[in-house]
Amino acid sequence: MVMNGIEDEILKIPGVFPIRFADDILIAADGPDELEKVKEIITNFLKPRGLILNEGKTIMKPIELGFDFLGFKIREYPDKTKLSKSKPKKKGALIVKPTKQAIQNFLRNIKENLKNLKYASAKRVIMKLNPIISG
Repeated sequence: MVMNGIEDEILKIPGVFPIRFADDILIAADGPDELEKVKEIITNFLKPRGLILNEGKTIMKPIELGFDFLGFKIREYPDKTKLSKSKPKKKGALIVKPTKQAIQNFLRNIKENLKNLKYASAKRVIMKLNPIISG
């Protein structure tokens, strides 16, 4: 709740789009200048609330290099067939896939549940695994 309203402040800058989940926030911007402005807005937003921006977790880099966000790897790969005339900054195909760590955690969770359900009925196994698989 402390972060509520931060998106509205960020959206005042043209060429910027925030994505937030709880206290995690991802900012997509047209360039580094916009990101510096957003960083200043976030710092000013947090200050009166007694919070500071975690510089250790704050990363600014081009989408072509990719980044991890909430268990997903997000990266734009060069692809001449996906170039857009209406969006000149688009250079290729945006691919979002789970990180290796997220996949390992998911598989570990399934394995532990199956181990605990070794002698359970098929119905019980399905009822236990369905929520895990569907997320």
